[in-house]
Amino acid sequence: MKKSICFAIVVTLLTSAAAQAGNYTVERSFHQPSAPNVRAADITVIKCSTRYGELWIYDYNDSSVGYRAIEPGYWASPIGGQNYSTFAGAGDAACHSLALLPMNMHEFQRR
Repeated sequence: MKKSICFAIVVTLLTSAAAQAGNYTVERSFHQPSAPNVRAADITVIKCSTRYGELWIYDYNDSSVGYRAIEPGYWASPIGGQNYSTFAGAGDAACHSLALLPMNMHEFQRR
């Protein structure tokens, strides 16, 4: 009986983790050249299946910062307050962050 319950819990956890993976689509990518007060980066725009709007994933070219998820308009505030070691980690954090509303309230009210 205990083994069955443990097995059911493990299967549920693995299934929910698999369901969260791939919860976004890549819309486009572009390069941001360096400029005064701007670091060079490759930027990928994603759309999440769990929320409205687009999010940007930055990969800075001049350092080993990793990946940073940004909501457009909030350039100085990375989603989750940190950088991520993988693109998938940044994408998953961006799409599942509790700090995000369906979009910022001004955008949400306009739609």
